[in-house]
Amino acid sequence: MTRSIQEQMPASRPHLAVNGYNSALSTTVARTRTGLLENTRGLIWIGDYEMHRKLGGAAHIARHEPVNRALTRLAEDFRPTVAMVSLAHAVQTDYGLGQRAASRWPDEPAAVLIGAWAVRDLGLDVDDLARKHDVEHVGSRRAPSVLLRLSGPDPVWAQFVAFAHDLDEERLASALAVDFERADRGRS
Repeated sequence: MTRSIQEQMPASRPHLAVNGYNSALSTTVARTRTGLLENTRGLIWIGDYEMHRKLGGAAHIARHEPVNRALTRLAEDFRPTVAMVSLAHAVQTDYGLGQRAASRWPDEPAAVLIGAWAVRDLGLDVDDLARKHDVEHVGSRRAPSVLLRLSGPDPVWAQFVAFAHDLDEERLASALAVDFERADRGRS
């Protein structure tokens, strides 16, 4: 896969991969001014979707130690900008794991890793955020990343929006290169 992606630069087609452990992923890579931009989406079968929804949905998944360990290792071993784990409705068929083009519950964010560069660019005060949200420093102490677990009692999207609001709209807009006022006027 690496060779195929390298041959397609400056931007690759989507590459699909599956394995015998009930998982699948798609990835695209593009060259930027400052390095590589990789967008990867993976599905990992964790069992019956309805059972996980009854146990608490994404907030239940956010408390799983393997989720925390995986995102912590990602911060320690790589330099991600942002990574997210979500609870999504997937199906297994004779052909593999995937999602049907049908009505289903929307994906729910469970945990978000904000990489060291994004922490620096956003000027995050992790200790202040930890007073309101389930966050912790992960990765290097010199260049910490932030792990946000959406594990509280409020609906996960409400927790996610509250966290984004606490990041400060101006800093978030600067980091994302978005003019929120102009975007709001365009919607009216």
